[in-house]
Amino acid sequence: MTPAPKGKAAPMVLAKGAPRFSCDQSITLEPKFNEISQYRVRYYILEGPCVDIVLPKAATDYRPELEITIIEHFSVRLLERYAPALDITYPIEEVTDDKYSNIKAYLPISSFKEEAIRDILTWFQEIASTPGRCLPKLVIPARSSFLKLYYYYQAFEKLRMKRFSCQFEVILKDYIDRHALSEYELGQVLGGLPYWDRINQHAIAATARVLTSKDTPISKKWDLVEFFEQKHDTLLCAATKAFRREALGK
Repeated sequence: MTPAPKGKAAPMVLAKGAPRFSCDQSITLEPKFNEISQYRVRYYILEGPCVDIVLPKAATDYRPELEITIIEHFSVRLLERYAPALDITYPIEEVTDDKYSNIKAYLPISSFKEEAIRDILTWFQEIASTPGRCLPKLVIPARSSFLKLYYYYQAFEKLRMKRFSCQFEVILKDYIDRHALSEYELGQVLGGLPYWDRINQHAIAATARVLTSKDTPISKKWDLVEFFEQKHDTLLCAATKAFRREALGK
């Protein structure tokens, strides 16, 4: 179990139906890409082969598996140079100098939130296509929800672009410290990146404080215990067992 920091108050449990967090300010990301404004670099990128990037989505009880086209005619060379960590699968032997060969490149199934990865890749494409040094910025609008900001953080972490993901960390951690995450929010966070991720570790520690706080409603504690026992049974084992013993008088 991740120990709760001493002297740190437990996050507040919001009443059901209460308004959730939204960020008061917009977040603006500067286009930090080495040499992208140089003509020779942009020419090399833009004149190379392209693929259509597709995000498969897992089937549910309500619909079959889907294939969502995230972005069309995306430069393979742009990926290789600036986003080599993007996990995509495509038939390399079929890629030719024909820029618009309609070859599909597949992301891992349900690996990203559609809106976040589309915005990011569209931004990359706009940067490569913009001549000169006045390159476009990515602006995440004010009043964005906790999960919307998390999905951008998650995408940049998977791309191994900490220079961008770090700009979301302070806001996300501040929310986690102030407001107890709902089970849905916890599921998205803990299922979105490895447990050792910085935001995950912060969420686990904050949830441990929620479970052990005298101010947390019993119903919320039961919800959390069931959530961890059913979906993330290797986390907070000591805290969930201690609560069960106390609640059941054993």
